[in-house]
Amino acid sequence: MKHKLVQLFIAFCYFLLCVLPGDAAAQNKYNWKEAGTGKYKYRYVTNDPEKVRFYTLENGLQVILHLNKKEPRVTYKMIVRTGSNNDPADHTGLAHYLEHLLFKGTDKFGTLNWEKEKPYLGQIEELYEAYNHTSNEGERKTIYRKIDSISGIASKYAIANEYTNIMKEMGSQGTNAHTEFDATVYDENIPAAALDKLLKVQAERFRNPIFRLFHTELEAVYEEKNKGLDGDEFRMFETVNSILYPHSNYGQQTTIGTIEHLKNPSLRAIKKYYDTYYVPNNMGLILSGDFNPDEVIQKIDQNFSYMRRGKIIEFQQAAEPDFAAPVVKEIVSPTPEMAVLAFRVPFKGTNSKDELLANLLSQLCSNGKAGLFDINLTMPQKMQMASIELLATYQKYNTVLGVAMPKAGQTADQALELLWQEIKKVQHGDFDEKLLTAIKNNMELGVTMAKRNNMATVMTLERDFIADRCQTWDNEPAFLEIMNTVSKQDIVDYANRVFSGNYACIYKRKGKQTSATKMKKPKITPITINKTKRSAFAKNLDAVPVPATKPVWINFEKVISKSNINNARFLYVTNKENGFFELQYRFNMGSWNSNLLPVAVDYLSLLGTDKYSAEEISREFYQMACEYSIRVSDKGTSIVVSGIQKNFDKAVALLEHLLANCKPSAESLDKLKEKLKKERTDTKTSKEALMQALVSYATYGANNPFNQRGRLQPDQLDASTLANLLHGLTGYKHLITYYGPESLQAISQKIKNSHPMPSAFLPVPAPAIKFQPCIQEKNEVYTADFDMLQTQIQWIRNIPGYQPSLQPSINLFNSYFGGGMGSVVFQQLRESKALAYSTSATFQTPAYKNDPYQMNAFIGCQADKMDDAINGMDSLLNDMPRSDDGIKNAKMSLRKSLETQRFTDEKVVDFYLVLENKGITTDFRQQIYERLGTLNYNDLKAFTDKYIAHKKYAYCIMGSKEVVEGANLKKYGDVKKLTLEELFGY
Repeated sequence: MKHKLVQLFIAFCYFLLCVLPGDAAAQNKYNWKEAGTGKYKYRYVTNDPEKVRFYTLENGLQVILHLNKKEPRVTYKMIVRTGSNNDPADHTGLAHYLEHLLFKGTDKFGTLNWEKEKPYLGQIEELYEAYNHTSNEGERKTIYRKIDSISGIASKYAIANEYTNIMKEMGSQGTNAHTEFDATVYDENIPAAALDKLLKVQAERFRNPIFRLFHTELEAVYEEKNKGLDGDEFRMFETVNSILYPHSNYGQQTTIGTIEHLKNPSLRAIKKYYDTYYVPNNMGLILSGDFNPDEVIQKIDQNFSYMRRGKIIEFQQAAEPDFAAPVVKEIVSPTPEMAVLAFRVPFKGTNSKDELLANLLSQLCSNGKAGLFDINLTMPQKMQMASIELLATYQKYNTVLGVAMPKAGQTADQALELLWQEIKKVQHGDFDEKLLTAIKNNMELGVTMAKRNNMATVMTLERDFIADRCQTWDNEPAFLEIMNTVSKQDIVDYANRVFSGNYACIYKRKGKQTSATKMKKPKITPITINKTKRSAFAKNLDAVPVPATKPVWINFEKVISKSNINNARFLYVTNKENGFFELQYRFNMGSWNSNLLPVAVDYLSLLGTDKYSAEEISREFYQMACEYSIRVSDKGTSIVVSGIQKNFDKAVALLEHLLANCKPSAESLDKLKEKLKKERTDTKTSKEALMQALVSYATYGANNPFNQRGRLQPDQLDASTLANLLHGLTGYKHLITYYGPESLQAISQKIKNSHPMPSAFLPVPAPAIKFQPCIQEKNEVYTADFDMLQTQIQWIRNIPGYQPSLQPSINLFNSYFGGGMGSVVFQQLRESKALAYSTSATFQTPAYKNDPYQMNAFIGCQADKMDDAINGMDSLLNDMPRSDDGIKNAKMSLRKSLETQRFTDEKVVDFYLVLENKGITTDFRQQIYERLGTLNYNDLKAFTDKYIAHKKYAYCIMGSKEVVEGANLKKYGDVKKLTLEELFGY
């Protein structure tokens, strides 16, 4: 389950913020009104473009309905306004435990025979109470053996993951949940036709949840804790909050909980918490999508009216005294050094301008393009990276972070000093007001783009319900109007409030992490999961009518206009929704054709022209509310410019000017070399990069794309060579695509006028090294050590011979075997054996028709369970368990996803080109959909026997040095311990 230890608020454009009405016209324009008849009256806000309805049922359940008919799907959220802040002081982590347990079913589903299961669960609850109150290790082990034994018996009556299977059968694409300080949120995204089923299942889910299969779920939470301890984000967030909020649970507790409390759970305490806080007057149900609200509100009432109000004592954040002096702390890990300034800022609530000002301040300092830090610190390479960001908003305070990442040869203190210099400029108002205007223009574009689907509105509703039950939604439609009243002086005043003495400085030092204590996990006997069984409740759901949804296939000839501009192919799709455009030049050449190409693109960000400096170019694009990027992959490159159509001519002209006239210099080359050297050093300290290197080695051998990039020495780079590559880039053959509101004829002429092309394109250079995927003929084990608590294993097998006809079987295999919580891999390795928090397996289709497939499996486990994890995955790959109901659900889920999938916007062209790279010219989804209807277990078994089972694999294993060197890995295959130089190329 997705766990938000850090409540990082979504992209700024998703914040349709509730702000204090500062304009009388806006205040009169957006007012609360009431409509509806009888018991189903609702509140709404006049002139709300989203037309959200707010109902409150008789039992206090708040229902929020938002229509969006762009696709026949519905997003569902159940928000409970309680989280880890309400965890008892002696049971931290409890709210998060409960979130996991709400997937285990009730006395009606998730069980084969509740009356027989019930007494065993009662015994387990009593044993956990005894375990909780026993300190003698010998006695604790004895009690746990009893828990393990009785849990095995109880599991024979349980149906693991039946909830997930029910939702998968409905076609849900978003089964998830997360716990944060102030809320617990449960998510689904279903076909609109299945809404009646969804409401029945969700109502039952909260009626009488049964906390079964508890000890194996605890193992998943333990592993989640260990995963967090391996990451800097968790430790930094915990440190920041403990300093800034020492007098409330924001700083005294963490959502995941302490190791001591995780080791001593109490089912009674969890039940008490559920009974106290999971009551309708503390909950909000959000639906957004394609439905009839007048009909749906009645159905919600019918399903959830059994709920009874409760007495809620809401958590109140304590006031924090001012710091006598800034607080300084350090944390240590193998990753690069950095420094963080964490500011605690009084927050006036969701009906104030504070959060808007915090986000404007963040954008002013660092927006990735033209912020003060971007222009004055990051782009000129005075440090590696500098930023200001709003980390979190709590009841009484905002947390604002300043981040300083030093460059090579620079200390964290030196980087911080530069950061403070820029902060003082903001405090003194030493910035151009044009930047504030540009920020507002870009935010307006961001809001427009976010509204292309319903997620921006859904996330804002979620956030506002958690904050104040959406009481200030009447201010939300006025967001842009209020934003435009914010002055430079408002920002300066707010900056002086933020950058006061109430802050902490946390240094992230580079070194061996010594403070982390891993969660030691007791031995667990694998339990029965009854994957092939269904409860009577699940069977009865089959009788709930689900209207058919007709799939919509794309006729590319009608949707995409095809022509030529000079000698380049041109694909055009009209944007009828708003004023956004996206223009791309797409090349069939990438880093494999020239290993200098990605370096040259990196270099471009440092270059100016005869007319503009690099900083001026970045500022010009930002002021136009436009942007450009160049994306280089192994075999392709895309030059992209996008933004507001009214600025199309100026944006394209500036991009063309930059590409044709960028000027190399010794100074800019030195900056590039310094940047690349620092990145090379930092990459070796990243466990994600290390695993990528292992996988690349296993896929291609000793000479592979990953380490080939590393063999390019920064000191050997030549400025003129890089600049010439950029100057001549559009001379190579490329495809032009446009999505926007301009007519085909008009935009074709504009592109022809602005985009110079030669009469004959240059031939694409052949790859300097032709990387050939290895065909595994024997089992091989590749290892690399990293200072970490977890051990991670990936299985790699390349399979040549792309065949479009295999795709239905591949999709079914991925859904049934290795995708999501209802998959074979998840149920067997996590639910039954408690070997991992995360595990997956996918048969990956190549991006190009001449490339091979790749079978890829993954598991992240505790070091002492590595052998069990490897053997468990091997067993499943070699002998896929059979569940006809599971296959049926996987097929139904895939078909319903295809029925409700709608390609819109620029995605149409992307999809068309993805198929073209595979040699397919029509919407291939139709053949997949039809073939899925006839596939059965025998077909899937034949597929796995031919391509997966009892085949040779490369095992990529990453873990601590003690694990990698101490384990007997020869039993899995020929072992090769790889050095960093072999993996990274330097």
